[in-house]
Amino acid sequence: LMGENPFMPAEGQQVTHWPTGEQRQIDGHPCSAFGYRLARGDLHLEGVAWLAAESGLPLEVTATVTSVPFKEDGVTVTAYTETNRFSLSGGGDCLLMETRSRMEISAWGFKGRVDAQQRFSRHWLWEEGRHG
Repeated sequence: LMGENPFMPAEGQQVTHWPTGEQRQIDGHPCSAFGYRLARGDLHLEGVAWLAAESGLPLEVTATVTSVPFKEDGVTVTAYTETNRFSLSGGGDCLLMETRSRMEISAWGFKGRVDAQQRFSRHWLWEEGRHG
C-alpha cells in the first residue's frame, strides 16, 4: 500500500509532514516521530514515521487510509492500517523487516477483519549483490 518512501513525493502526490516532538528507541537507535499526510489521486493516508536520528532513515512507518470506504476487486474496505518496520544495514541501507496490516471489509453480505503479518529476512543476499 505505502510503496515508496512517503517523504519522497512522486508525480501527482502531495505530502505534508511535521515533527511530533515524540522520541523513542527502536532497535537501539534513537528516533524522532514525524506525522504525515499523503494524497495520491483518490488515495489519502495519514501516519507517523519514526526516523533514526543519526541517518534520517525510517525504522517504523505507520499509515492509515483516510479515504475509506473504497472498493478493491468487489470488496469494500472500510478501514485499513499498515505498519512497516525496517532495520539499518551495515552498508547504510534501510531494509524492510516486517509488515503488519489490519483491514476491515464487507463483501457479499459479510463483514470481517483481516490481520496479516509478513516478516522478511535473508537481506545478506542484497548486501552481497545477489538479489537478482
